[in-house]
Amino acid sequence: MYGQREIAYHSESIYEKSRIFWEVSLNKMVFTILALLMYVCFVYQVTDYKEIFVWQGINLIACAFDISWYFQGIQDFKRIVMRNAAVKLIGVACIFSFIHTADDLALYVILLGSTTLVGNVILWGYMRKMLVRVPLQELNVFRDKRIKLELFAPFIAIQIYTVLDKTMIGIFTGDPAQNGYYEQAQKVVQMSLAIITSLGTVLLPNISARFAQRDLQGIRDTVMKAYQFILMCACPMTCGLIALAPVFVPWFFGPGFEEVVILMQLFSLLFIIISLSNIAGTAVLTPTNRQNYGTLATIAGAFTNFSLNLILIAKYGAIGAAIASVFAEFVVTSVHLYFIRIYVDIKIIILWLLKYLSPAIMIGVFVYILGKELLSMSVASPLITVMQIVFGIVCYGVVLIFIYKERQLTNLGVK
Repeated sequence: MYGQREIAYHSESIYEKSRIFWEVSLNKMVFTILALLMYVCFVYQVTDYKEIFVWQGINLIACAFDISWYFQGIQDFKRIVMRNAAVKLIGVACIFSFIHTADDLALYVILLGSTTLVGNVILWGYMRKMLVRVPLQELNVFRDKRIKLELFAPFIAIQIYTVLDKTMIGIFTGDPAQNGYYEQAQKVVQMSLAIITSLGTVLLPNISARFAQRDLQGIRDTVMKAYQFILMCACPMTCGLIALAPVFVPWFFGPGFEEVVILMQLFSLLFIIISLSNIAGTAVLTPTNRQNYGTLATIAGAFTNFSLNLILIAKYGAIGAAIASVFAEFVVTSVHLYFIRIYVDIKIIILWLLKYLSPAIMIGVFVYILGKELLSMSVASPLITVMQIVFGIVCYGVVLIFIYKERQLTNLGVK
């Protein structure tokens, strides 16, 4: 994030971009080596799945060669998307070709890590034409240590959401199945969240460039357009997943995963909550050099999550952890919005939320009823899910186009 922002700040100077590229890349190399050393010490102590842990180390090495941040900084997203698509397709082809039984687990891990590593290395081939020579004495690998630490701190706090909650589920419930339910519900929602969080990534360099030019009005206009667009997407995603879950979970996960339904429905609220938080943190606070406020927000959320886990998991299991995570994200979002109030009109954002949530709820009810009716007619469950999605998209699209007259929302002013 630091490198992406700094590249955007100095987008007019090829020398400064070259200096930043080498400083950040060398910085990543140094810390990757440190991380690998710690990881090797950890793996040495492991008794179960040692081989799997060893091959997972490929992912750490791949991080050192990841320079996608540079292309994001110059707003060249097409190159990254093309690379990612090609690598993922090759990876999927290899998995279907070589993975056939549970005994192929190690090979599966190797394929996942290797495709990521190869994809990262490929991008280096473009750099010869984008960089100029920078004298070694001009490079300061540990420049802006404080800023980097402020950007790094939230990632540590976020581990409470992604790791500690699962650990606490295991400790308080003693039931591995609860962790399984939680993990599967979270995966489905996280995959869908990528649609929302990608907008913050796209806007970061754009807002950074505007901030460097002191274009505050341009920042406000872009951020407000982004909020309107993201709420237009997040509201139907939330209501849609709540309506789809009762039909989707049984055929997708199979028998025994009934509890995943309520977990997915709870996690679906994150579409709205994180959409508001992501733009505030990634697309406003970080580009405008106010990342320390983002750190405060994340720490507040982590404390909330941990405290509620202590109270709720023992009584409600995975459902309690899901409630805690949703409420913690709400705290993060509230703090974020408070700190970016000079760039946005909170009242208008709330009005947009109500505007798009109203039809989304009504359509969600119809989607839910459609699923129940088709299920009673013995229609194949996967087909029901497809029909529900198509019905929901068409109805919501009709509302946007013919009632709300929404036609220009995709114009966010970014390349």
